[in-house]
Amino acid sequence: GLKFDGKDDYVAISNTSLNSIGSGDFTFEATVNGKSSEQNTHAVIFSNRQQSSNGIMFFFHGLWGGSNYKMLAVQLGGVNYLIVDNGTFNADILDGTCHHVAITRKSDLLSFYVDGEEFGTKTIGIGKNPTVQSPATDMWIGQDQPSNSTFNGVISQVKIWNTGKDAADINNDIGFDVINDNLAGSWNLNDGLGQTAIDNSANNIDGELGNSPNVDNSDPTWTSVNCDVISSLNYTNNKENGDINTYPNPAKNEIHIDFEKNSVGNITLLNINGHSILEKKINSQYESIDLDNIPSGLYIISIEVNGIHKFEKIQITD
Repeated sequence: GLKFDGKDDYVAISNTSLNSIGSGDFTFEATVNGKSSEQNTHAVIFSNRQQSSNGIMFFFHGLWGGSNYKMLAVQLGGVNYLIVDNGTFNADILDGTCHHVAITRKSDLLSFYVDGEEFGTKTIGIGKNPTVQSPATDMWIGQDQPSNSTFNGVISQVKIWNTGKDAADINNDIGFDVINDNLAGSWNLNDGLGQTAIDNSANNIDGELGNSPNVDNSDPTWTSVNCDVISSLNYTNNKENGDINTYPNPAKNEIHIDFEKNSVGNITLLNINGHSILEKKINSQYESIDLDNIPSGLYIISIEVNGIHKFEKIQITD
């Protein structure tokens, strides 16, 4: 990822991706790792605002309306849209660990996600049709031009879509490079060196670190902090891999794992940040995991058995 200092660091990218959306549907995504205590009032993931009345901000709103936490938000047409205390997530997203965040627009409905789980919706309002277009030449990852709303921490996997994705699509795409006609821009920010942030979409709209092609004080720094949990685990969604069958998916009460024969090994359930939630020994042909005390959301199940190591994303529902 890229580490932003919360002062003047940013990545400048052509505003083409956002301007192509106009007042249509969209999905904004990113993976972030920061602490609320180290941010300015607002912490911007990306913005193309030339002034406060035009363009958009995808950001974390400061404390407001009696809230206890900074809140995932989007500004459209000069109006901020957010869910107080991050809705059903009801926690601080900027807690010093990695979180995937997303906001989608479908017509006049905005939906808010963290780690693949929707935590609330907001209606834009009848008769309102705000555009994400801006006369600004660039969009900026890590800051907003009209204000000192910078980001302090790591940002990676920034994606802009010209469609309102549903929950299943968001979950399926977390951690993956997806080439799709609806993908307007995709910057993993994991290039590791140099002054270029490569666009992995078909549009090839690469970004530039800081305010010049050369190293300067506005450059964020490449960091080894890895929020790309799934890629780092060499994830595979091949359910037949190694004659291991995991089901159902999505799961509600239990996850079942069937093996070709009696097997010995380990099962680990990880959250999207790679933290172990549950571990179980394997010593049979059939195993199950009780999900009664596991909150809903996106998880990774790690199965190590008979010399085979398999990872699979699992959606747990209420």
